[in-house]
Amino acid sequence: MSTTHRPRTRHVTLPATGYITPSQAAEVLGVSVHTLEKWRRPGYEGIGPRYRLHGRHVRYDPRDLLEWSESRVVA
Repeated sequence: MSTTHRPRTRHVTLPATGYITPSQAAEVLGVSVHTLEKWRRPGYEGIGPRYRLHGRHVRYDPRDLLEWSESRVVA
């Protein structure tokens, strides 16, 4: 009897409006919060998705995350 293993699929619900936190963005993209922090550092400009600063708080627009991810598709 053989079994087929399927990769686990993550189902993340994005909010219809508003911005999300780095931990929520990390879950959407399947990367760690630390990776997102690294991508925001000087010298890493243009590597990660766009983000916003609301005071000292980093926030991501879910539409930017999806656009950034789509730009990384390998044919």
